[in-house]
Amino acid sequence: MKETLFFYDLETSGISSTDAQIVQFAGQRTDTNFNLIGDPVNVLIKPLADRLPAPDAVLVHGITPQKAMEEGLSESEFLKYFHKEIVQENTTFVGFNSIRFDDEFMRNINYRNFWDPYEWQWDNGNSRWDILDLSRQTRALRPEDIEWPFNDKGEPSNKLELIASANNLIHENAHDALSDVLATIAVAKMIQDKQPKLVEYQFGNRTKNRVNYFLDNNKNFVYTSGRVPKEFLHTTIMSSLVRLDSRNLLAYDLRHDPTEFINMSVEELAEGLRPSRDQEKKKVPVKTIQLNKCPALAPLSLAKDEAVQERIQLTYDDAYENYKKLVSNQGDFTAKLMSAMDIIEKEKKVQYAERDAKLSADQKIYSGFIGVSDQAQLSKIRNSNPDQITDYESRVRDPRLKDMLPLYKARNYPKSLTSEEAQAFEEYCANKLLDGGDSSQAAKFFKRLGELAAKEGMTLEQDYLLQELKLYAESILPVDVDG
Repeated sequence: MKETLFFYDLETSGISSTDAQIVQFAGQRTDTNFNLIGDPVNVLIKPLADRLPAPDAVLVHGITPQKAMEEGLSESEFLKYFHKEIVQENTTFVGFNSIRFDDEFMRNINYRNFWDPYEWQWDNGNSRWDILDLSRQTRALRPEDIEWPFNDKGEPSNKLELIASANNLIHENAHDALSDVLATIAVAKMIQDKQPKLVEYQFGNRTKNRVNYFLDNNKNFVYTSGRVPKEFLHTTIMSSLVRLDSRNLLAYDLRHDPTEFINMSVEELAEGLRPSRDQEKKKVPVKTIQLNKCPALAPLSLAKDEAVQERIQLTYDDAYENYKKLVSNQGDFTAKLMSAMDIIEKEKKVQYAERDAKLSADQKIYSGFIGVSDQAQLSKIRNSNPDQITDYESRVRDPRLKDMLPLYKARNYPKSLTSEEAQAFEEYCANKLLDGGDSSQAAKFFKRLGELAAKEGMTLEQDYLLQELKLYAESILPVDVDG
């Protein structure tokens, strides 16, 4: 089958892919020149009874739970359609910030509905790509003939709606999933028209194998990522240090003189590697490049262009001087870095274990891969008669799957529940919504609802959405909790 791209976008009930859910899924298939193929897809998905939407999210996309309940598909129905009609061989799934956001929601909905969370993006020649990093890289390296926007503070911005507006591209309704899809395609096509070689290069290097090949042959390289500050157009020059495993590489940012960091102790390096929002904290300028997340890499030769150096505020000569200092001490520095990262990893394991203990089974997607024997049961579970779904509790080994079976049945086939199962699910939902007092889902929901309702300048449409949210929450909560 010919290679195609499927551009997609989601509207969701919140920002956390484990706590929130997909409200709207929209997409459009194209050829590799971004010409449309077939009709667009635009689907609503019914809300889950154990999750309240974030009021702020609903104010953005305007889709009430009532509308989604009335017009939407269940998650199971949506996924059957998705895997039958959309997941075709040689498809590259593309979005705008999709790798960090939309893909995570898609992984979670697949996981909790007994589909492999990852297979849709790698099996049968499939892959993924992201136009956000392509846009960032084009702005930094080859910006000619494209209008690049700034935000209200005068800072460079690569928001989809701003790029589309600045270049007179059709974007009828920002934060409507289908409108965002069509705008993303238009941006990709515009960049291809202006910089075809850059697009061809980045698209050709989107897979982990191609990224590996690039890094094997380029010790120093140009790197574009949201983790690089916007004042540098998210772009810098990096130098490979060491492979952490088959999916991760540690690299040093040559924007920074390494002398101070080379002389740090293991403990000082560990402190500088710990995540922190403190802008005053001394941070060690190394980054873990995830090879399976389509990192935007480019040959070092591009950094010899004086215009590029000016835009990213880093000269080739300065980077080279820092590189010479780095390589003269790289062995010892890398060894200390690895020891520091071991400290960080041990701390993370403790944090993950504590977090894991608080999560329900359907939120534990990253608590381990599903075993081979259990993988063989997934399709049987999905295709079984609803009355037989919970029979698989004795046939699967993973405790997460055992716990998810009654949830899967209750959410997707509520009419098949026995009275005992219905009562158990009602109690489960009540606990999920009400446990935690002032920190419960319901308490946070009504608090935020009140804050938004009290804001000045709310429109009639926004007031309507807030009222609908209040009515919806009251309809699914077992007791009156809004006072």
